[in-house]
This record gives sequence, C-alpha cells and structure tokens, in this order.
Amino acid sequence: MPTALFHFHHLLSSKKISSIRSLTRSLGLGGVYKRGYPGLLLISGNNLQDVKALVKAVRSMRWQSCSLCGGGIREDVDVAFEGRGAEEVAALRDVVAAARTGGGVEVEGWVKRGLGLGKEDVGEA
Repeated sequence: MPTALFHFHHLLSSKKISSIRSLTRSLGLGGVYKRGYPGLLLISGNNLQDVKALVKAVRSMRWQSCSLCGGGIREDVDVAFEGRGAEEVAALRDVVAAARTGGGVEVEGWVKRGLGLGKEDVGEA
C-alpha cells in the first residue's frame, strides 16, 4: 500500500488543510495530519498513482518548508487507515500512534526515523 510522510515547517492555513482533506477524499486516500509547528501528513492508499498525484499537488502549494520524509513514497509498508480522507490529530505522538495502529511497529519505526526521532527499538512492547 503506497504511503507518504510529509513534514512541514508549519501547517496553519485553513485553505491548505481544506485542500489536502478534499484531495485525499477525492483520491480515495486515508491518513492523518497534524496542524501547527511542525505540520505533518501521513497518507496512504491502494493506488500508487493516486498517492503520487497527492504528493505532486501538495508539493505545488507554497510552503516555507515541505519535505517528503522516510525515503519518499514507500510501497513496501502497509498502512491501512479506516475511512476516507485525512483526519486531524493533536500531536506528533498521535501521528506515530496512527502509523503503529495502521501498519504495526515496522511502520511506526519508519515514521519515527523519517521524522528524525531516532532509531530506538520499537519492536517489542
């Protein structure tokens, strides 16, 4: 399941958030985003072309800083988000928790490394 992780200097604009939510719904993608400093977006879907379309659209927006983390679009991780579209979460830890819930500890570790949170062992709890 193609998955992308974005890191933004900030995600504050209601217009950008609305655009991202609308795009994810129209493309049939699911995920989570965190507004504020830093802004984060973790998104996945069944179709690589749809994830690429979202990545292209997000990158085309005007950002102070916008990075595709974790080595770009990953096809070797499996993140299943319930529902359609991107849902807001309150904190970075909630993005990590969504990765763990949707894809397991391997995906949680990938998200942590992609966000520069270290390579701590996240395997066994």
